[in-house]
Amino acid sequence: MPMTDGSVATHARLWSGNWSSKAYSLLAVLLALSIGVVGCGGPSVTMDQDRTAFEEEENRLERRLEDHPEDGEALRDLGSIYLRTDRPSQAYDALKKAYSRRPDDPKVLFYLGLASEKVGRREAALDLFSKFDEVPEDSKYRTLMEGRYEWLARKQAKRQAQQMIAQEKDQPADVEGQVEPNVVAVVPMEYQGGSEKYQPLGRGLAEMFTTDLANVGRLKVVERVRLQAILDELKLSRSKYIDQSTAPRVGRLLGAGRIVGGSYLVTEDEELRLQVTLANVATGERMPQLDRQRAGISQLFQLQKQVTFSIVDQLGVELTPQEKAAIQEVPTQNLQAFLAYSQGLMAEDRGNYGAAARYYQQAQQIDPNFEQAAQRNQKARSAQQGGGSQGKALSNASGDGEGQQQSSESSVNVVDQRLQSMGAGPGAAGGEGERDPAQESETAEEESDLDDPPEPPPSGGGGSNSDGGS
Repeated sequence: MPMTDGSVATHARLWSGNWSSKAYSLLAVLLALSIGVVGCGGPSVTMDQDRTAFEEEENRLERRLEDHPEDGEALRDLGSIYLRTDRPSQAYDALKKAYSRRPDDPKVLFYLGLASEKVGRREAALDLFSKFDEVPEDSKYRTLMEGRYEWLARKQAKRQAQQMIAQEKDQPADVEGQVEPNVVAVVPMEYQGGSEKYQPLGRGLAEMFTTDLANVGRLKVVERVRLQAILDELKLSRSKYIDQSTAPRVGRLLGAGRIVGGSYLVTEDEELRLQVTLANVATGERMPQLDRQRAGISQLFQLQKQVTFSIVDQLGVELTPQEKAAIQEVPTQNLQAFLAYSQGLMAEDRGNYGAAARYYQQAQQIDPNFEQAAQRNQKARSAQQGGGSQGKALSNASGDGEGQQQSSESSVNVVDQRLQSMGAGPGAAGGEGERDPAQESETAEEESDLDDPPEPPPSGGGGSNSDGGS
């Protein structure tokens, strides 16, 4: 359905951020125009649908269960109806029983995960969604579960980061006892150049350092979602990540004994100047700095590998031949593909999976052999499908919301393009650190946490593994 005047204004407010009133007014006009073009979509699936619409099917399933109480398929389908009609406790009970009878059924895993979320059992939900790689690749539930897992993991990391920062004053000041020397955090690098073209490069370089160091068996690298959540909450400038006064705090929150960071610039004559620093969290001291590295921008990947080996040397780690070979692998030799990939990483950090997927796809088109871009593209598209509100996830599971989602995205793209042409949109230059309010507004229902996480249902047989419809 087309948006009402009120929802147009709300949408405009969410996108407006700190823009001027003039930009806000223009945005509202653009939204109204674009929504008028899109027209009316199909009915969306919500968590509180009219029970009478499901009454006949619900009665049929209940009669079936009276005759066959162990029927896992009937329990599954009845549980999904309970969930759609805002009866989460009943949904959870029915789906938990279905899980004990059909533990490998993708539809059971997906709906039980949503029901677990709804009743506040977030850890159980994450565990269920993490089984996405056990689901057949041709099942729609694999995509939805993977996306839901990615989205929930990000929300959980954010909650944990907020809790840790809130509890900082109660923690002892013994930083050395709270960090592990072999745990390394790689933070995005600070750009000191003037050309906006190369601003995303710092995010891509940090990802390459993270991937390379993760190949070293004696090191443990802080996972990206957790790292981003802490950095978002701290709201420090990038130069502060490895500053002597702030590195101990950053490292303590991450549990990391070492932080890799630094700065870079690209000169007018296309020379890349890279300076990477390794901070010792326990002391706040910067370990002997790596020599300033410089090379033509076309030599970016060779330079990055050279710096990685220098970092490993400073950490005192002796590499095996296999580790050395893994580090030497280059994901792409195409600079333009890597820049698009880096922009995708930045968009993903903001929670804007739609924009991230488009950048990753662009990187793939430039370099069809760019494997990491293909993997990120798949994950971002999954997060688009499975993330956000539970109503949206249910809509995508049933297929009802697919056309509407595309139409909605098209309308937003029209606005995005117009605003970017004015230098004001979410993808405009200089917006790297901005959050994406439109994406963040689509949050899952916040349930109260329960003290007693459920025991995993026992494995059991019975029934097939088919998706069994929506």
